[in-house]
Amino acid sequence: MIFNIIFNFILGTIVGSFLNVLIYRLPRKIEVVYSRSFCPECGHKLGFFDLIPLLSYILLKGKCRYCGAKISFIYPLVEFLTGIIFVISFIYYGFSIFYLKFIIFSSILIVISIIDLKTMEIVDGPLYFGLFMGIIFLLIEKNYIDTLYGVIIAPLIFFLIIVLSKGGMGGGDFKLSFLFGLYLSFPKIIPWFFLSFLIGFIPAIYLLITKKATRKTPLPFGPFMAISGIIVFLFGNQIIRFYNNLML
Repeated sequence: MIFNIIFNFILGTIVGSFLNVLIYRLPRKIEVVYSRSFCPECGHKLGFFDLIPLLSYILLKGKCRYCGAKISFIYPLVEFLTGIIFVISFIYYGFSIFYLKFIIFSSILIVISIIDLKTMEIVDGPLYFGLFMGIIFLLIEKNYIDTLYGVIIAPLIFFLIIVLSKGGMGGGDFKLSFLFGLYLSFPKIIPWFFLSFLIGFIPAIYLLITKKATRKTPLPFGPFMAISGIIVFLFGNQIIRFYNNLML
């Protein structure tokens, strides 16, 4: 058990390192597969010992070995979070199809969320890959009816919000809702929707109170959708049972 947890954490940090590559390169339209990693400041090609997940950041004290530029804390954070996701997935699902499904779902959300935070845009590449893999999982699980409901309900709600708010929510969030409908399905999509807005409400109120934003200030909603999605993927059934018990 301990060995598997350590193995999954290390594997997760390695995957997280690749996610960092996607997060940096996709918005800039830089080649992902064939181009070597480099320092964003000085452009120097990075060696093996510069790219060890988490460890390199610690040993280099958060600075580039070649130019001394500060390395963003986002890099080790993504590696650490991805490592934790791999561990959680193993603890909950073992080495099963759900293990792989949760890892792919969460990894895609990490990439999309951080890019959304930086650019206020939902990138298409990871989203389309997630939709493709979601269809593969659907064919394996054969949960067609509930998934169909999820894929219809989630985008429909966001479409209505866009229309009623007259553009208060972006089209990228609408596209992203298809991903959650596909992976969470019905009825989990219902608590996901409410939890997304609840989580998003907290920082929005904080920014308004501290006057760091106004009602017209655009905020990226993708990260809140992602956090809610990961929570509901893991605990959706428990949340629904808790709600049903309250209503009895």
